[in-house]
Amino acid sequence: MSNLREYQNRIADIAKRSKAVLGWASTAQFGTDNQFIKDDAARAASILEAARKDPIFAGISDNATAQIATAWASALADYAAAHKSMPRPEILASCHQTLENCLIESTRNSMDATNKAMLESVAAEMMSVSDGVMRLPLFLAMILPVQLGAATADACTFIPVTRDQSDIYEVFNVAGSSFGSYAAGDVLDMQSVGVYSQLRRRYVLVASSDGTSKTATFKMEDFEGQNVPIRKGRTNIYVNRIKSVVDNGSGSLLHSFTNAAGEQITVTCSLNYNIGQIALSFSKAPDKGTEIAIETEINIEAAPELIPLINHEMKKYTLFPSQFVIAAEHTV
Repeated sequence: MSNLREYQNRIADIAKRSKAVLGWASTAQFGTDNQFIKDDAARAASILEAARKDPIFAGISDNATAQIATAWASALADYAAAHKSMPRPEILASCHQTLENCLIESTRNSMDATNKAMLESVAAEMMSVSDGVMRLPLFLAMILPVQLGAATADACTFIPVTRDQSDIYEVFNVAGSSFGSYAAGDVLDMQSVGVYSQLRRRYVLVASSDGTSKTATFKMEDFEGQNVPIRKGRTNIYVNRIKSVVDNGSGSLLHSFTNAAGEQITVTCSLNYNIGQIALSFSKAPDKGTEIAIETEINIEAAPELIPLINHEMKKYTLFPSQFVIAAEHTV
């Protein structure tokens, strides 16, 4: 099984970030008595106080923090009122990561002195007001409202991503046992077509209808690769897709059918439940091409070691986003 540590760390990061957003954008709107704070000023003060505790707002002015936090809180309240539920954690985490990318990018230790000094200079001015130019706090305040209002939000997967590169993890199910239609290691997904956990099985005896043979033997070993016990009173025989009654639970099954010439043929089946074997004896050889099938149910209680397993494997994809850079000769 693949190492899922990176995937688990991603899940933990999503939980941590979404909890942080809910802490100052949702929980802070309620008082200590768990009642909604109706006074707008008091509610805004509670939101600001909670937002200050999030390291993401370290070094950001209270004015900018209040603009961002209250806008996100209003968006969450409107969403909850409309949908009767909170947004998915990955949406909140994605917005939190985007906010972090914009707010604390200049504090990265990996940057060289020139780039860091340049970004610190930008950070010092990013909260300033310029007529005719959108302020950054207003832009940051719109991150969550825009995300929640997106028409395709339910059809997308959101993940927290950094600016330089992002890792996406695909976790999928694989068969842990060789059982039914699958061998150990086969992928089990929505496109898989076969039998794995279903214990009621149907098998077609291809070699039993050659037109000359009056006997045939069905063995679970031929289909499952090993002797497999079957349940009493759960076996049927199909002749040209016409179903018989079930076996009597004592090792016998009788069935009659008519061939193309109108002759009645009787088939007597002797069952060995312990190893999953059935001996078929026909009163007359069935016509060539007659489809003969056995339907039975595996006795998993008698062989619990056959219970199929599902394991997980993971693929990792690394994405490198494009950058857009432009220089202005004049500033406003």
